[in-house]
Amino acid sequence: MDINSVIDTVPYINKNIAINYSNKMTPDEKINYLVQNLRLVIDTQKRLRSLTMDDYEGRFHFRNENYDILQDDLKREGKAVSDLLRRLNWEKKDIIIEKYDIANLNELIEDPDSQTKSNLKENKHSVSIVTIGNKKYIVDCAYRQFFSSKYSIYTNSYFMSKLGTYMLQTEKNRQIAEQILKYGFIEATPENLKKYMDAFIIISEENEHIETPSEQEYVDKIKGQPLPFNSKIRSKSSTKDFDYIIDSEPYIEDDSYNLDEFNESMSDEKKITSVVQKERKYLMRRYDLTCENLSGECRDSAERIILDCTSKGFTDSMVLTPSTYLDGVEIHNCTIANLNKKSYLIDCTYR
Repeated sequence: MDINSVIDTVPYINKNIAINYSNKMTPDEKINYLVQNLRLVIDTQKRLRSLTMDDYEGRFHFRNENYDILQDDLKREGKAVSDLLRRLNWEKKDIIIEKYDIANLNELIEDPDSQTKSNLKENKHSVSIVTIGNKKYIVDCAYRQFFSSKYSIYTNSYFMSKLGTYMLQTEKNRQIAEQILKYGFIEATPENLKKYMDAFIIISEENEHIETPSEQEYVDKIKGQPLPFNSKIRSKSSTKDFDYIIDSEPYIEDDSYNLDEFNESMSDEKKITSVVQKERKYLMRRYDLTCENLSGECRDSAERIILDCTSKGFTDSMVLTPSTYLDGVEIHNCTIANLNKKSYLIDCTYR
């Protein structure tokens, strides 16, 4: 029997949910949006590896350029998926997105000489712990890799990973697995958190009766990693004072502007403005846009804009490098965003 047939592993994806976001949503609606939006970007963006190959501290790029979210199990992409979720939603108010490495579970094993502790250190999988209001959620859109059935020529049958097999042993474990596989998330109640994390500890030990941490120990000790900032040193030209030949002070919406609000009914102008304002607010975390020229930031900026455009439902956005058409001109990058049969040139580092 094909083991994969006993559990619904087809990820749910809904473009309408993925694009429309409001601060007025409930925590459950917000987490559903975050996962749907993440899946939309992974499924739509055909340059995932290229767009995530930057040198930001603590970040991981995708191994492949594109995926089919309904078919691919995203094997070995847990870290990249967790990082992408944070990249796409850093501006969301009252939402904390942290990456948690499963390898850190070894800290919960008390015996310093335990083989389980050693095995856990080798685990490369990561998940997201998302806090929205007074609720916490486990987000794992690469969980499917542990449930993909494979055919063995030696036994003439299908088999599943040890984690997948373990999660199907009890009805409660199965419900947790089905929720995460289909919707990409589950509320991190003490019980859900323990059962989800227990599986990774148990598959690291041949003895399935190993004593695992209590619910409260998981709640107390599982902490995610904060969103890293760009670790690159500012270029000297970006920190110097300049006299500009044109009054080019960037327009920045005031604090009352709902940076994270977005929906399909907005005008094209508002949608493009939303992309620009998000990128400028990101740059303001490191630069004073009223006086610095952002030299050396163009490519990173252009690629962030592409990911944001994809998350907002734009199709076929691309990085444009005008200098490739001219000899001896300093390299520069900008973005071409396509929306409703029109193309827009976006350049937040033009100064």
